[in-house]
Amino acid sequence: MFKKNLILGGVLVLLIISAYIYQGPFQEWQRKKSLPKNFLTKIKTEEINKIEISNQKSTTMLEKINNRWKIGGTKDFFVNDDMAKNLTESLQELTKTEFELVSSNKEKQNSFFSAEQNSNIKLYNDEGLKFEFLIGKMGPDFRSSYITKTDTKETYLAKTSLFVFHQPDWRDKVILKNNQENINKIRLQYNGKKLIVEKQVGVIKSEDDKKEGEESEEKTEVFWKSTEPKNIDIDQDKIKKVLNIMADLQAIAIPEQTFDNTGLEKNSIIIQVTGEGIDQTLMIGDANKDNQYYVKRGDSDNIYLINEDQKNILEEFK
Repeated sequence: MFKKNLILGGVLVLLIISAYIYQGPFQEWQRKKSLPKNFLTKIKTEEINKIEISNQKSTTMLEKINNRWKIGGTKDFFVNDDMAKNLTESLQELTKTEFELVSSNKEKQNSFFSAEQNSNIKLYNDEGLKFEFLIGKMGPDFRSSYITKTDTKETYLAKTSLFVFHQPDWRDKVILKNNQENINKIRLQYNGKKLIVEKQVGVIKSEDDKKEGEESEEKTEVFWKSTEPKNIDIDQDKIKKVLNIMADLQAIAIPEQTFDNTGLEKNSIIIQVTGEGIDQTLMIGDANKDNQYYVKRGDSDNIYLINEDQKNILEEFK
């Protein structure tokens, strides 16, 4: 009797395991088997060193140089580090994600692609062009994207967001990025005149909250002092605003890359910050018709635009 019960128990356990496998892993395996194959799974993203991205407005070639994505055809424009990371991660995810077939009708493809969200992607490695495909609108859940091979009728829904490929401009708008705490000297050159201010650290004794019999607490005070010319009153609040800009300056736009009519060749306004690991110079030129000012760094020919308020802060701390 015990042996019979043991056998029946074993059969029951096998039935439970079989039911679990059928209801869970087996059905999941069948579901995945029935899905259309991701036609990008064979791409080795680490070998991709060029990406051509085209839309109705422009074509951009991204070239991988020292693990950074450089904008092809430019002297010194790169993709922003955060955007480059997003691009790399999105491409890696695209080669692994599930695809769902949403249409096999060529005439309906236009409903999945729009003027704003329609990018033709070409991936290259050292051997040349490896693959070409189209990325369209975001899916209904805003976490997926429509995709198709070039010149085919099938449209798929890739279970990952590919919105990063729809950038209107890939050029990094960051002009300056410095550690403000490490800046200890600012030089302003304006219409042939020069002003140099340097960080000073003084020690003061605080009488605040001092109890009877205790010594005054010593505190450090950071201030900026003119060293050339000497003995000029410096507005400390204006200096702080200058430091904020010279530590983190981003362009409001990137103009045509020509020095004509920019005023940059005159070097009328030059601001240099130096310090621990920092030596960067900003040159400010004339304004365009929109009252935006042309600027460039001393170590690059890239031309950017900043607004009038930023220009006035940098100019008027003198």
